[in-house]
Amino acid sequence: MSVFVPCNREGSVARVLVVDADSEDRRQLAYGLEADGHLVRLASSLEVARDLLEPLFPFDAVVANERQADGDGVLLLGDLRTRVPHCARILMGDQRLLSAMVRAVNMAGPHQVIRPDDPIEVKCAAVDCALLGVRSTLDAARTGSSGVGREHLHRMLESTVFQLAMQPIVSADGSPFGYEGLIRTTDQELSTPALVLEMAERHAMLDHLLYAVACRARDRLGVLSPQRKLFLNLHPLDLADPEELVRLLEPLRPHAGRVALEITGRAHTRWSDSLRARLAPIREMGFT
Repeated sequence: MSVFVPCNREGSVARVLVVDADSEDRRQLAYGLEADGHLVRLASSLEVARDLLEPLFPFDAVVANERQADGDGVLLLGDLRTRVPHCARILMGDQRLLSAMVRAVNMAGPHQVIRPDDPIEVKCAAVDCALLGVRSTLDAARTGSSGVGREHLHRMLESTVFQLAMQPIVSADGSPFGYEGLIRTTDQELSTPALVLEMAERHAMLDHLLYAVACRARDRLGVLSPQRKLFLNLHPLDLADPEELVRLLEPLRPHAGRVALEITGRAHTRWSDSLRARLAPIREMGFT
């Protein structure tokens, strides 16, 4: 499984450099990134990549395979970390060995790590995630605010200050037939649902947020009338890894027949060619 955690909303157009010796992998990733609206340049080697790294026109993100014919992709990202710290760094490689991961983190500090055999959609989502993280940091620096940290958000999601409110949904005759689950919090810094979502996106914690929602929804369904359905919203990037989505929704499996998962138009746009396949595993669980 990739180290990538689905995490962000769609960002603005970015200049992305893809460094990979495999021509087919380069082509496919470029196609996916361009479909997302990004401007993509390709490099077949570290030498070509360094020629393309123009100081006056820096890239917003660089995706580099760790294995290059003329060197080490980790070293390229390490150079970028020093020279262009606000360039999003995405490392492509097999980082299942702890020693390899520690080396990559210490030398390159990648914002995201993906595997060469990850689906193109996952790779593209990882690039967007890295871009969002860098942009959020820059925005915070401009406004003089660092925002809420990962640990704060993690503690909040596991505490009683984070709850799921039930908003009744009524039929034409005024009788209730279900509820919409809405996140609520009494946290002083994360005081609105929008802030919770923003911080979850910024810190690559949408998976934590969805799991917390699933746990709260399970508790609510346990006391609601069995005839009432619960409607929950999915973030577009919750669909990036269908297997992970199944794991995150596991607390709701006993109540799956009573839960309707709603997706937005953005999800239809991003996953237009694969939406049915991405939804198949959770439909098999019983969700509608």
